[in-house]
Amino acid sequence: MVKIQTQLCSDLADLQAFMRPEVISGCDVVVLFSLGFPPDSLVPMAKTVAPGVPVFLADCYGIVGYSPAAGRNIELMEAGRGREYGGVGGDGGQGVVAVVFSGGGVVADTDALPPAGAVAHMVVAKSGSNVNLFLAQQATAFYYGGLAKATYRYIPREERFEAIPYFVVSTLAAAEHAVGATSFTADVK
Repeated sequence: MVKIQTQLCSDLADLQAFMRPEVISGCDVVVLFSLGFPPDSLVPMAKTVAPGVPVFLADCYGIVGYSPAAGRNIELMEAGRGREYGGVGGDGGQGVVAVVFSGGGVVADTDALPPAGAVAHMVVAKSGSNVNLFLAQQATAFYYGGLAKATYRYIPREERFEAIPYFVVSTLAAAEHAVGATSFTADVK
């Protein structure tokens, strides 16, 4: 059964505490959604993940995640972001939402279609990139995700994040698994 653990970390010490061995041991994929942290500052966290486990990074305009310190979901957005859509605009802030997939049944890639039998895809693309070919070829599967300022893949042998146009984390079909989604229109807080 696929297990997804996620947490909003307000600083690198929080992120390091979340990515402890009992969370990342045996994981299949790690995704970091970052607001305000340069990719190089997240290399130490990527290095804690076992070799062969993909680690992806999205440099985001805004993030939403559960904060244990606040005991609720928190939304952080770049200062002023959102005004272009008629909103009040973000207050700024800094944080990382860490997402750890484990339990099997999940695959990740950056340049190939996932294997047959994928029932859901988290697709995160660099703003302006063209992921339409991938999406068109996987039209029967459920999608979630979005656009980011930039997307990266961690390269362990070079201990750095490499810019990529997009990444995909796919959940494979299994008789005992169901896939669902929820959305909201009210304030995430």
